[in-house]
Amino acid sequence: MLKLIIKRQSPNYYSLTFSAKGYDGQEITVKRDDVERLQNSSRILESLFSHHEPHRFNKDFVRIGRELFHIFLEPFKDIDSWLKRAESSISPSSIIIETTEHLVGTLPWELLYKDEYGFLAASPHFQIIRTVSTYTSKDRPLPPGPLRVLFMACSPEGTAPLLNYEHEEEIILDALTDLKREKRLHIDISETGTLEELKSLIKKRDYHIIHISGHGYYDEHSNTGYLLMEHESGTERQVSAQDLTDALIGSESIRLLFLSACETGREIQPNTGLARVLISKGVPMVIAMTYPIWDSAAIQIAKSFYSNLTARRSVTFSLKMARSEYAKTFRDSFQWAIPALFSQSEDNQIIDWNKPSKEIIEEKPIILYERKIKHLTSGFIGRRRELREHLRQLRSGKPPVLCITGSGGIGKSTLASKITDRLHNSGFMIIPMYGEITPDRFIENTIRTLVSHGEQKHIDYLRKLIDYKDKINYILSNIVGDKDTVYFFDNFEDNLEKSSNFREFKNPFWKEEFAYIVEMLPNTRCRILITCRYSIPNIPEDLIVHAPLKEMSELEARKLMLFNEDFKGINNEQMKEVYKILGGNPKAIEDLGRLLSKTDMSWDAIKDKLEDVKKNMREFTLFEQLYDFLDDEEQSFFRCVSVYDGPVEREALSLQMADHLDENIQKLLD
Repeated sequence: MLKLIIKRQSPNYYSLTFSAKGYDGQEITVKRDDVERLQNSSRILESLFSHHEPHRFNKDFVRIGRELFHIFLEPFKDIDSWLKRAESSISPSSIIIETTEHLVGTLPWELLYKDEYGFLAASPHFQIIRTVSTYTSKDRPLPPGPLRVLFMACSPEGTAPLLNYEHEEEIILDALTDLKREKRLHIDISETGTLEELKSLIKKRDYHIIHISGHGYYDEHSNTGYLLMEHESGTERQVSAQDLTDALIGSESIRLLFLSACETGREIQPNTGLARVLISKGVPMVIAMTYPIWDSAAIQIAKSFYSNLTARRSVTFSLKMARSEYAKTFRDSFQWAIPALFSQSEDNQIIDWNKPSKEIIEEKPIILYERKIKHLTSGFIGRRRELREHLRQLRSGKPPVLCITGSGGIGKSTLASKITDRLHNSGFMIIPMYGEITPDRFIENTIRTLVSHGEQKHIDYLRKLIDYKDKINYILSNIVGDKDTVYFFDNFEDNLEKSSNFREFKNPFWKEEFAYIVEMLPNTRCRILITCRYSIPNIPEDLIVHAPLKEMSELEARKLMLFNEDFKGINNEQMKEVYKILGGNPKAIEDLGRLLSKTDMSWDAIKDKLEDVKKNMREFTLFEQLYDFLDDEEQSFFRCVSVYDGPVEREALSLQMADHLDENIQKLLD
């Protein structure tokens, strides 16, 4: 280890102290003018890093790195000997830069260059650490494993360029899934990029690493570094280092904050950048980006970093290997030099791998049934884009009705209940209804919700009214007219007539009142959320959006399996194969999980069962829809003829059901 301590000696000079094991210490002085000249010449780096052909500027990177080495390391009389010994060692050697001087601390240390060795940070033999001596960390023993990681992707709407956070999630899952299955690591993935969710998650679990991916920038006018997180609505929220540290108060288990976002390590005025402020506030280690970084580079470096870290390596070793592997793979790029490690001390271990691991009890999703509506209060996974889009529409009320359509088992009700949960948390009154509705049931469920909200004045007035039309008018004018409200109609297909191919309402009174309610919505603060297998008939297009719900993506389906204990015996590659066969139908995945939980089978046996689950899914999603198109008489006839194992003669059927036999057969054929 070579340690370089840099302090201000006088207005025009810095003192440099070298120390390395096996070598005599040495102290020299460096002119401030030389440092300022180097700092000025480094300003070109931002445009060079982001250029689409950075290899054209190789000489500029080398020139800056060579000058950096010449000023700060070449004066150490034993530097050549130390470098040779370090390169011949099987263990990597650290170069620790310790300073509180802003001008020195913001130099591009990751570009240190010597002709015989090239860029030191890109070599597998050297690792660069930036420490700040005045920020002393608390002397706490390292915790036992397994390693606990929280991954949060922030991609606010309207922020360019659009981040491929789903690809980054997929890359990190590929690196970590099998380790999670082996209980060597626990990972949680945030479903939003809000500061509120970050606070909520770190209250529930003691994480060692928080990885935040997104956009960041340094505001030169206010001299403040910002991370661009999300508001609940999905819009951009500027989060400063102070905001972030306030969210982390009390989370003493956190050892590393990995900020995979541009300019999170940059600062122009002393102690104003995200990384250094976070270190000063007590975060032991921060990996941050000193310049804008390509999305693809950040993802590859993160993947390599975690692959090495979970092999029981230190933070410095893991980052060094990530740099080296990226530099070797992408020889024409200098993106490897952008991530920097800021640390309170030289200690950069996350956990004590030698201690017996603590068992982590996986939380199973909590399901409540509210008036027959399945409500997932925890464990909701996926559908992030749909959540954001639907929440935005319902909050704006333009248009006021949202109908989520799709086949059975696709997850309509689960998604809708999550939407209502989020709206409830932001102040909306939610009035849930299930299945077949009448005007009286609409009023009754409204009153029941008003009781839970303590709205006795409205309840008393409604009970005085006799005619249901007057009651509905009062609800629209005096209740939902003044309060943000969402009516949630689940399984709305129960209100539609099968004989009309679900194009007409069963109940003419409810048809009339529902049309009236929808027509009046623009004059109220009320919205309607519907789940239905079919489109809602006779509603003007300017008042409703029909949103077909597709199957989950491969990433979402794999996350669903990863966080389901029923799939604990399935590795990452096998999860991918499950997706290839079953697709992204949540019910099919849930059915397979139940099957796995009841038996101990080999993978070959499981693959055979996948076809059974696929068959059941096909029957559930296709057969049930076709069956629903039959009227009551046709369904009765179908049940009678379906008891036979094989084909049956018409004459045999005539003995069982002589009436309307030919007519019923023709209806089934139709």
